[in-house]
Amino acid sequence: MDHPTPKVLLARPRCPSLRMWALEASSGRFSVPPSISISHLTLPLRVLAACPLTLLPSTPCSRNPAMVNEPRGDGGPTSRSEGSSSGSESSKDSSRCSTPGLDPERHDRLREKMRRRMESGDKWFSLEFFPPRTAQGAVNLISRFDRMGAGGPLFIDVTWHPAGDPGSDKETSSMVIASTAVNYCGLETILHMTCCCQSREQITGYLHKAKRLGLKNILALRGDPVGDQWEEEEGGFSYAADLVRHIRSEFGDYFDVCVAGVPCPGPSVPTPSAGRRTCVPSSGPPDQRVTSTAPRSGMSSPTAAAFGELKDYYLFYLTSKSPREELLKMWGEELTGEESVFEVFACYLSGEPNQNGYKVTCLPWNDEPLAAETSLMKEELLRVNRQGILTINSQPNINGKPSSDPIVGWGPSGGYVFQKAYLEFFTSRETVGALLQVLKKYELRVNYHIVDVKGENVTNAPELQPNAVTWGIFPGREIIQPTVVDPVSFMFWKDEAFALWIEQWGKLYEEESPSRMIIQYIHDNYFLVNLVDNEFPLDNCLWQVVEDTFELLNRPGPEQETETL
Repeated sequence: MDHPTPKVLLARPRCPSLRMWALEASSGRFSVPPSISISHLTLPLRVLAACPLTLLPSTPCSRNPAMVNEPRGDGGPTSRSEGSSSGSESSKDSSRCSTPGLDPERHDRLREKMRRRMESGDKWFSLEFFPPRTAQGAVNLISRFDRMGAGGPLFIDVTWHPAGDPGSDKETSSMVIASTAVNYCGLETILHMTCCCQSREQITGYLHKAKRLGLKNILALRGDPVGDQWEEEEGGFSYAADLVRHIRSEFGDYFDVCVAGVPCPGPSVPTPSAGRRTCVPSSGPPDQRVTSTAPRSGMSSPTAAAFGELKDYYLFYLTSKSPREELLKMWGEELTGEESVFEVFACYLSGEPNQNGYKVTCLPWNDEPLAAETSLMKEELLRVNRQGILTINSQPNINGKPSSDPIVGWGPSGGYVFQKAYLEFFTSRETVGALLQVLKKYELRVNYHIVDVKGENVTNAPELQPNAVTWGIFPGREIIQPTVVDPVSFMFWKDEAFALWIEQWGKLYEEESPSRMIIQYIHDNYFLVNLVDNEFPLDNCLWQVVEDTFELLNRPGPEQETETL
């Protein structure tokens, strides 16, 4: 089969304001052949089943009936019943409750909408978004809010973390993302707000700002401590309950206040297990408690990760958790060439100290320790990284392992989990040329997507359709498919992936320094690649694909047959 002609998706220019960015992005059109279907963007979101949050009762008082997302005269959302999706007919009692639009329920408070769903037994869901790290990421996120809203969430919620300057006017702040969702996208929105490491005055200022911006739903949280031990904030709040009391004292009934809870309230209750979020409704018997469970390593986002969940890429931190001095010790105070970068990746995978005696505990794309399943392919990953295949995402193939498996298991007990082998990496233009030649032999078995920082890309994904790479089968349930590789999403993710080379690594060095120029060269000339081996019952062929690629590269010049990009 002949190799397909590369399809180029041009980068969108930036506009002077978030509103214009969102409008431009949502109305923009890619210049692509008619056969290509532009599907919705899969973002770092978590689908929360039934009742993920608990609304606290408030004191009744008079209130303007205008709801959070009521259309305005400046081009706000058009009329659409809450049960509709993109204008399709549906009753307002539908479980697919599209938030944008104007209907009788639009004047109700969020807690009333939730209560009606619970009383009627009608299923509903919400979407949780992590603010992206870069301005371009914010544009990509906002441009997809309308498509997400068409899916019918009862509301969305936007996370908060003090390290990300969440209450600022930056385009990446939680406050701005939530305000844009409400005022320009018409989405019922809950803004997370933590009280740890913040003064009473700071929090009060954030609440006043939220009110000015038209935000009317707050998820009150204590937040995580800085370091291993919790320290009380002098003049601040020690617990979420203190924050709730403050909101009611200062703002009366203006905000609908949500909390995250556990079955037995109190600070002494152990934290629920990882991946689990438990809430106690503000009224009703104990059997109404709802638990939302996410897979241990399942990814509700475009790609899988043996380096951790893809949501790690979109954490609320705008910079690395580690200070500059520590990053330089890990990543190199002075780089001598591309091979210096290869060795940083290898040290991260191996856990061995680098040449200066420091362990590499993170990379720009991976702030957390390696996932347990990395051990299943550690030797292979080390080998290819030292040769210039710089992996930032990977997973082994799994064929029917028990859901209780300590390494790859997830989901309810008694089930079985499956995975297709997956690799995502940066590599040079020369390597990509050889890789494309090798991939001709695997055309039906391996799906690939290859793109550079300018948007030049090539893929063999059929009509750019998503490819399921993780799924599970459990007793008494439908097949659960938590992970897909989406070629369209990949085109948006590449902006952030390439930006992290400069924003987190390159800027550690002085401009025009040799180290800075090495990182800049990689940013400008390398490609971001993902490979999926669809034959999950067979041995993983991706390692052979890589070996064949390097074998081709090492042939004498006249014998090389590589593709030209």
